[in-house]
Amino acid sequence: MTELRRIYWLRLGLRWLAVLAAAWLAAGLVAALATGQSPSAYRPATAATLVLPALVLAGLGATALRQRSRDRLRRDPRRQFSAEQRRDGLARAGGRCELEAGYRSRCERTATNGAHFVPWSAGGSTTMANFVATCSRCRRFRAPQLPSPGARRRLEERRGGYFPPGAPTTAGERNPVSGQAPAWLSG
Repeated sequence: MTELRRIYWLRLGLRWLAVLAAAWLAAGLVAALATGQSPSAYRPATAATLVLPALVLAGLGATALRQRSRDRLRRDPRRQFSAEQRRDGLARAGGRCELEAGYRSRCERTATNGAHFVPWSAGGSTTMANFVATCSRCRRFRAPQLPSPGARRRLEERRGGYFPPGAPTTAGERNPVSGQAPAWLSG
């Protein structure tokens, strides 16, 4: 669980850093054009306001590509849950959607689907530990991003109230990196 929490906060921080670097670059371009400078002309001020944020954005883009490549190596070869897994997961949830709707309350709709709590595209496993019962609306509007640690904790707390006694209430599981990673990716 701590690995998922670390990955979530790292990706969120990198996303915000990219937003700040893009804003920095845009502000530098506006300042250079407002003062009549050509952005391509070399001046120390232009280099500091344009080249540096561009390099930061390039580095963040390379980091994002590396993360996506590692996630691709984590993908389960079997993407869909089996009919038995769906039946067991829906029964375990009492036939109701397990996701949040509104302010931290459980969705009231009937669950008709099963989804990966940690998305398959982010290396989520196709196991019952990563199964979450969803209604068609929640499934349609759910983004394929890592859930926040708070959302995971709240789901695990809610599951304690409706899961059968003795059933594990943990939510989310990632696969280990499989296959041979390219040399530039390892490390």
